[in-house]
Amino acid sequence: MATVDYMVAAYGEYSASATGGNALARDVLAGVAAMVSHPMYNNIGTKKWHLVWPGLILGCLSLVVTIPVYVIYKKGPAIRAKSNFACRIAADREISASRRGTLATPSELADINRRFGSTVEEALGLPARESTGAVGEEASAREKVS
Repeated sequence: MATVDYMVAAYGEYSASATGGNALARDVLAGVAAMVSHPMYNNIGTKKWHLVWPGLILGCLSLVVTIPVYVIYKKGPAIRAKSNFACRIAADREISASRRGTLATPSELADINRRFGSTVEEALGLPARESTGAVGEEASAREKVS
C-alpha cells in the first residue's frame, strides 16, 4: 500500500495509470506465487522442518523487497527532481494551484517549455497541437462578406 500512496502523491492526475500497472504486477506475482508455493513447501527442508525453511526464505525475501520502499520514500524528492516528467507535473500543479484548476495560458505553457526543453505534448507522448486556424478563417470570412 505504501507504493500506491507514493504513486498517487507523486503522479497526481496521472496516478491511475501508475496504480493500474502496480495492480497488474501485484496480481501477476500473486498468480506465480500460487503456482510455486505448493512445490516449494513440499520440497524444501526435512520432514521435521518442512514448514520452517520455506517460511524463513519467504520472510527474508519480504524483508529484502521492503527495503526499497523506504529508500524510495526517503529519497523520493531527489528522484523526482531528476525526472523530467515529474518536474512537469510539479510545474503543472503550481499553475493549477495559482489558477484554481483552469487551463494554463499559452505564455505559461511557453514558460514550461523553456524550463524543461521540450513541449508538454512531447513529454507526455501526445501528438503536437495544430492551430485550428479559427482566427484566420474568421478574418477571411469577414473579407468575403464585405
